[in-house]
Amino acid sequence: MGITPEEFLESGRILLQKKEEVDHRNATSRAYYGAFHACRNLARRLGLDIRGSGGMGSHRALVNALFGFTVANNSAIEPKQINQIRNAGKQLSPLISKRHEADYDLDREHLLNEARHVVSSSSKIMAQVEKILTTLPCPTK
Repeated sequence: MGITPEEFLESGRILLQKKEEVDHRNATSRAYYGAFHACRNLARRLGLDIRGSGGMGSHRALVNALFGFTVANNSAIEPKQINQIRNAGKQLSPLISKRHEADYDLDREHLLNEARHVVSSSSKIMAQVEKILTTLPCPTK
């Protein structure tokens, strides 16, 4: 069966409606993972290596792969698209630490406004990634 990045984001939106801090933490995490998986789908479509190595996890490797994206001069990917791809990585980067704080920094209060910010940012990233995916040339094999 499986789920989509959009379902992660929707789960985050639903959790924002609840009043408990644990729900706000989970909203942050679910929304982040929606954006993460959307960006991972983009990276796969681009054929990028997103495996973490040398102490760098897969989340940071994904950000680095997108943010550092380059193509050969004869590629059909336009400069505007390259900038959009890099921007997706740049926007995902600060959300990694927000998700980490929500999941692991249990002694630190996680506010509703923080969760709202992550849900909103994740939604924007996912819309940007969807736009990029619909304008990319079809992959060749």
